[in-house]
Amino acid sequence: MHEDFNTIRELAGWATAGLLGTFLAFKRTLRMSASDDRQAEESRAGESLIKGLRIEVERLSTQNGRLADTLNELQLKLAELHSEVGHLRAENALAVEEIQDLRAENGRLKSEVSALHDEVERLRTVTNSAENLKT
Repeated sequence: MHEDFNTIRELAGWATAGLLGTFLAFKRTLRMSASDDRQAEESRAGESLIKGLRIEVERLSTQNGRLADTLNELQLKLAELHSEVGHLRAENALAVEEIQDLRAENGRLKSEVSALHDEVERLRTVTNSAENLKT
């Protein structure tokens, strides 16, 4: 009986070890399955994120193209404006020269008018003197 008890105890030990092993294997399988599910979920989330980023990159690329076109147009307009400013500066320089010439001419004409005025006054004086001598 003592041997039967040891055998039963040995079988119980083996059964316990087997159950424990089975339990641990089952728990590990659940963990691995959960880990696989989590990895699959993370993979789907990563794929979704990558898809969203690709869409955003395409949108930004399109917008960048439009901005580049607009920038190109603005640069062409700026070049035209720089050219126009150059022409206006040249025209302004000519206008300044003409104004200086006109001022000089105005000064000369004022001097001539003043001289003519003086001559008229002198002639009036001479005429008056001549008339006074006649009378």
